[in-house]
Amino acid sequence: MKTLIITVGTRQVGWRGQDSVVRCFGADGDRSHPQHIDELYRELDIQRGQHMEENDTFLWSVRDLGKRYYRHCLDDAQENFSFSQVELLLDHHLIEQQSAAGLQHIILWGTDQPDTVSWRYRRADTLWLARLMAGKIQATWPAIQVQVLAPEIAVNDIEGIRRVLEHVILPPTLAPLAEAENQGNEVVLLIQNKGAAPTIAEGLGICAAGLTRQYRVVTLIPQEPPYTQHPNGTRSANRSSTEECISLNQYFWPLERSRVLSAWQRGDFSEAKIWLAPHQDCYNNLYALATCLDRATNWEIAECLNQLQGWLSTPSLEPAQIANWQAQLQQQQGNSNPDSEVNREFAQAWESSFLIERLLERGNYSSAFLKFAQTLERLLAIRYQANPPATPSRRPNFHLFIETWRQSQGFTAAEPWPQLFHCIRARRNDVVHEAKPLTKSDILAIWSENGFPTQDNPQRLFTQALQQACNNIWQPPQKTLLRSLYEWGLIRLQAESATIQP
Repeated sequence: MKTLIITVGTRQVGWRGQDSVVRCFGADGDRSHPQHIDELYRELDIQRGQHMEENDTFLWSVRDLGKRYYRHCLDDAQENFSFSQVELLLDHHLIEQQSAAGLQHIILWGTDQPDTVSWRYRRADTLWLARLMAGKIQATWPAIQVQVLAPEIAVNDIEGIRRVLEHVILPPTLAPLAEAENQGNEVVLLIQNKGAAPTIAEGLGICAAGLTRQYRVVTLIPQEPPYTQHPNGTRSANRSSTEECISLNQYFWPLERSRVLSAWQRGDFSEAKIWLAPHQDCYNNLYALATCLDRATNWEIAECLNQLQGWLSTPSLEPAQIANWQAQLQQQQGNSNPDSEVNREFAQAWESSFLIERLLERGNYSSAFLKFAQTLERLLAIRYQANPPATPSRRPNFHLFIETWRQSQGFTAAEPWPQLFHCIRARRNDVVHEAKPLTKSDILAIWSENGFPTQDNPQRLFTQALQQACNNIWQPPQKTLLRSLYEWGLIRLQAESATIQP
């Protein structure tokens, strides 16, 4: 879904007269513009008047003229004439392009300054031009929802403009985006502020920069075409036919890539998603992968694998990579051997070893040990369920799983591996029941006390223990699928960072 904010300026709207000349509501003979305002008054058969203010007089201008033509359109609507002669000089082409690309909502921000502001400036207010634009848009693109917002604020009131943005402009702009995002749809905020007063353009630009943390924000800059000479000698305004599109999010990528990389290295894929979300136009593969890996960290391994099936269809991935990952994924999902449910369960449980690595990398030894002990118990439970004893226990538990495994492997109760497994079980219970934290030294001590060399490497010790749990029934892969995907993303991010270094 896309929402577009247009700040309505004086030269964005034109009127196609009976002589086919398009006259701009803001062209008043200044800066080489034709005298279109005078001509538009003459078309209504009205003498252009003046505003009186103390000792000064100011010619009627955009505010008065726009109001007269808006009422003219409403009167003619009864004859099905309506807004057909209104021309969107800057915005017709871009709305046409964006309507075909998901544009559903347009906010038109017109100016309406309070009576404390001199008529010198108030006469150029665009609230009525915004309503003319809304009528034209609704008639031309009826599927697009249009809102006109014209808060009463002086265009040089910087603090007032900030409050207007916060309380008037942004709430109706962001509400449909948030709803679409909650429904899982991609959302984009478009901004066209070419015609805005400088203070409004600056305020909206600052807000847009802040919104890049949450949405993809694109600035559209229409190219204003020159006037052309009409056969009757009058200069006619033209529609813009091109616009420059600038993704504001890309301006922030040099600042945020290091945060994405740091979160990725730590295995905090939820944080990585937050930083990647505004950059999906360039890094959608990484964002989608972070979404999958984030599910895995919540032990949603099966759901993660299902999402990866769709992710692997991404065209930008290399065929060799896809073939290798597809083969691993088929094993995880049991597709390579549909009759082997046990193999599928082992493969999915083994993927959790990748999560243990990430916790160890972050120095979170208590959580890493708990994740390891839980994975060990899961692997032993799969063995138990695949070959249950003749008289299975009503309430199987970690102790029973270890004893069933010990007997199947021919170990005595006094041998190191069964002793180690029971020690792991007991220490796991201490951590859970008594909230006892673990340090790296505490983990190494569990192995050393049971006669195992540690070499100061908890990850290697965890892996060896998990391999023992699978011994003689399932062969673990040298590298998990999740680790392979994690490394691919890490290489992408590191390469991206390297290319931007001075």
